[in-house]
Amino acid sequence: ELKTLCLNNSRVSGGLWLLNRLENLRVLSLTGFSIDSFPEQLGNLKKLRLLDLSSKQSPEIPVGLISKLRYLEELYIGSSKVTAYLMIEIGSLPRLRCLQLFIKDVSVLSLNDQIFRIDFVRKLKSYIIYTELQWITLVKSHRKNLYLKGVTSIGDWVVDALLGETENLILDSCFEEESTMLHFTALSCISTFSVLKILRLTNCNGLTHLVWCDDQKQSVFHNLEELHITKCDSLRSVFHFQSTSKNLSAFPCLKIIRLINLQETVSIWNWEGNPPPQHICPNLKELNVQRCRKLDFIFVARVAA
Repeated sequence: ELKTLCLNNSRVSGGLWLLNRLENLRVLSLTGFSIDSFPEQLGNLKKLRLLDLSSKQSPEIPVGLISKLRYLEELYIGSSKVTAYLMIEIGSLPRLRCLQLFIKDVSVLSLNDQIFRIDFVRKLKSYIIYTELQWITLVKSHRKNLYLKGVTSIGDWVVDALLGETENLILDSCFEEESTMLHFTALSCISTFSVLKILRLTNCNGLTHLVWCDDQKQSVFHNLEELHITKCDSLRSVFHFQSTSKNLSAFPCLKIIRLINLQETVSIWNWEGNPPPQHICPNLKELNVQRCRKLDFIFVARVAA
């Protein structure tokens, strides 16, 4: 009748083959557990609801194992090799609601194959998908977190399934060629970031503007609350407006802007033609600017003060 088994930070030389006898097991935690290989019997735990494999050193998960655990609701994978095949298996779990996934080989994030479907991601109540181990400390609980470093080409499945659902996003060294953020991600609709709450950009040296607002209907960054930009060497302006629309998005939820070490930034708010018809960032509480030596001015008349 055992339902919970925790072997955290332990080493068991044998005996895990007995797992197939624990048919009523609901929770299995192997955090920090030292093991040479995962036993095939792990796939026989049909009633398992939570599986924690977050460890600094974990063996590769056998193909076909995860897809057998159809009742999984929570899955935590640390340093096991994450392949496209493993992610497709994860995406097939019908009851999964919480996912933590460390991806060491970022090439899987550049694939244009359908790895995660949008309907699968929408069913998740929270996730943390990250490529740097130390970033786990930045996780916002009960949110959808995506932290990427060194992903020079973002795959279609990431754009279609992940970016549109992510609430907390880090992009570090993810831009090489000059572009706006929206063009770089090859989005067909710029409302992809409509649920994003926290955005951190670091070393994105091809980025020239964060967002370019024109007359097209948009809800880009409409729910953004925090914006952090650090060491983006080509960034000339943060918000560029080229619009005469009276319904222009004005970032109504933005409360914090932190701009640090931006060598080429000359303006935070910039527009061509008539200024925006309404206040920009009406709920702004904090503006922190450090080492932005070419910045001509900080505030404009239509920014909340």
